[in-house]
Amino acid sequence: MKTIDVKPQPKLSLARTVQVTLNGIRYRMFRSAVTMAVIAVAVAFLMNVMCEAVTFRAVGRAAIQRAAELQLADRWAARLSGVGSLEVVLEDVAAASGQPGLAEEMTRFGGLNAADFPEFQRRCGLAREFTVFLDQVGFARRRVLVGETAGAAALARLSRPGEFAKFAAAVKAMRTVRLPAADEAMADLTRTWPETEARLRRILAERNRAAVVVAGALQGRTPAAALAGARGPFGAAVADAGFSSFTPDLRARVAAQADDALLARRIEDLVQQPDLRKIMAGILDVMPRDVNARVLWEAMAGRAAAEKLVERMREKNCLPEGATAARIMGLARLRQEQQDWNEALRLTRETVSGGGFLGIGPRMTWLVLVSLLVCAVGITNAMLMSVTERFREIATLKCLGALDGFIMCLFLLEAALLGLAGGLVGGLAGSVVGFGRMAFQFGGLLWVAFPVGPWLISGLLAILAGMLLAAVAGVYPSYLAARLAPMEAMRIE
Repeated sequence: MKTIDVKPQPKLSLARTVQVTLNGIRYRMFRSAVTMAVIAVAVAFLMNVMCEAVTFRAVGRAAIQRAAELQLADRWAARLSGVGSLEVVLEDVAAASGQPGLAEEMTRFGGLNAADFPEFQRRCGLAREFTVFLDQVGFARRRVLVGETAGAAALARLSRPGEFAKFAAAVKAMRTVRLPAADEAMADLTRTWPETEARLRRILAERNRAAVVVAGALQGRTPAAALAGARGPFGAAVADAGFSSFTPDLRARVAAQADDALLARRIEDLVQQPDLRKIMAGILDVMPRDVNARVLWEAMAGRAAAEKLVERMREKNCLPEGATAARIMGLARLRQEQQDWNEALRLTRETVSGGGFLGIGPRMTWLVLVSLLVCAVGITNAMLMSVTERFREIATLKCLGALDGFIMCLFLLEAALLGLAGGLVGGLAGSVVGFGRMAFQFGGLLWVAFPVGPWLISGLLAILAGMLLAAVAGVYPSYLAARLAPMEAMRIE
């Protein structure tokens, strides 16, 4: 039998293969541009959705932190008044690691050992996430899950025998509801909740006992008024009563907030007096009956109005101590900032924890998947047309020694390059549209809490999705091109 000597097949380098692919794209620029546009539209939609999701999560977390920071004086006034709840203590324990002295205070109030506090804090953190979860699912679903209870009372209900099993079954029936932790962790939380609740109640009782001690240093003032002097003896009295978290740095911040609140309240009361009310109405060009706190502080953000108010108060000899035009403007801007963060907190309350694929929610996840499926169909159609137009080119390559694998690789590489270009264009367009919408909704708060890291990760995922989508959609056309017989292709006009 005659021996057939098969010579090594010619191979092109990767650089040369890419060059051939780019030449094919360039010679069919219109069809390539259409394919790239299809990919870009799908990626832009995906990127727009992800930009919205990461923005809501970032602004929501920033709103929680900033709102807590702006309400320090109010929280301490409530604490020193003996006003508190298990939910408030739960939140403080969960956040104890980020506040100097608070972990030590909670450990002492709760009768814990220092070594036991981390585990106690972990359980409280999970319990806090669960109470937030219950707030976010809505009243109707919460009623199905835990009845008429909420917060710590819901955990107490689930700690009863058999209740958690019913709860877990109800959660599974709600396909769009996701617990903040695995079922095992939640079961352990409810099992140990009676012990955790007892510790929390002890902390609350010790806080109230310390508040009674502090009451002796109030000297007839309200806690809110007394906190304006937190930098002095009153602040030391609060710390000595057992509130070791009331550090000098915290005292200074609380005192500044309390002092600002007292001055703002004093100005509001003065403006409600008939003479100043008429003067303020003249400054604002409104009827006297329309002068209220909201209108007042909106006007005081401007220097001219603030200076006129200070001048009129000085003429009436009722200018509060420390009230200057600059400080009144600062109070107005602080009030506006508080309103902006509170509004952001309201808008993002149900999206901070996220849900669904990439945290974009189940409904939007399905819309994205459908759009990607439509995009894949469009890419497949475009690539099939490209194969049809290039029958002679494919036949020529095969006659020159190109193998089926090389032909298939050539078309897959072309699809991937188009996917990369479309992904880059779509990612940029989606980012501009997405963040433009978020800037319109949140204003300057977006740039304060701009999610740089999540945005870059989302952009990378969107580009990879475009490349992968194009490559997968190009598999069938590439297979057809690779299996094409050279002689049959040369006969096609």
